[in-house]
Amino acid sequence: MALVREAWQGLRGWAPTVLVVNGHGGNRGPLITLAVETGLRFVSYWELVGDEAAALFTVDGGSVGHAGQLETSLSLAAHHELVGEPAAAFEPVPAGAALLVPDMGASGVLGDPHAADAQAGRPLPRSRRRGAGGVRRGAGARPGRA
Repeated sequence: MALVREAWQGLRGWAPTVLVVNGHGGNRGPLITLAVETGLRFVSYWELVGDEAAALFTVDGGSVGHAGQLETSLSLAAHHELVGEPAAAFEPVPAGAALLVPDMGASGVLGDPHAADAQAGRPLPRSRRRGAGGVRRGAGARPGRA
């Protein structure tokens, strides 16, 4: 988090509004602490695509999971050549689960990576940019929250 703090402080010298986009659930707690301490504004990428994710990734109920349908689809859309065959074992996303589920299970894969589709992963980067624009303009944003 020291690197995030220093980068944020340096950027603020010439860009008064800096929004950090988080890409890992494990960073959320430290980013909340940093936001409280400094006023840093951040949003996690999955908070920007909730409704769209639910429509595109029905096998996992729109959940981000962990290396499941949504994340594997994003990876396939961005760099399909770097994505290997998914392991056979995965934990299903519990019905009605929120975007974040605290227990990844024994496999570490939450959601079905076999259901991933590069086509489904393509619209999400555009959706995230639109969502981040709203946060950047202050639409309901406060330190640490979108």
